[in-house]
Amino acid sequence: MIRKSIQSLNLLGKSSFSSITLQLVITLIQPKFEVYRLDEKDFATEIKTTPEELMSIFKKMAEMRRMEIVIDQAYKNQEIRGFCHLYDGQVKII
Repeated sequence: MIRKSIQSLNLLGKSSFSSITLQLVITLIQPKFEVYRLDEKDFATEIKTTPEELMSIFKKMAEMRRMEIVIDQAYKNQEIRGFCHLYDGQVKII
């Protein structure tokens, strides 16, 4: 979705604007929670990133998910011995 928006702005294609670097600032709104031995002001609430970095993270996440699917199929076909714990449907941490 982000890539589509950027392409519609013609920032990724060959144009006179190709030297422009788009930087996104994402502000996190967190609910109040109780912390233990931590200072709340140390938690980052803003993240500066670029569309390229977000796309790179998404590609890594999708690659990990595809790998899990292949491992799951191999385990079910008894090609992998022993115990196999998968994180199906859970968010990956890179």
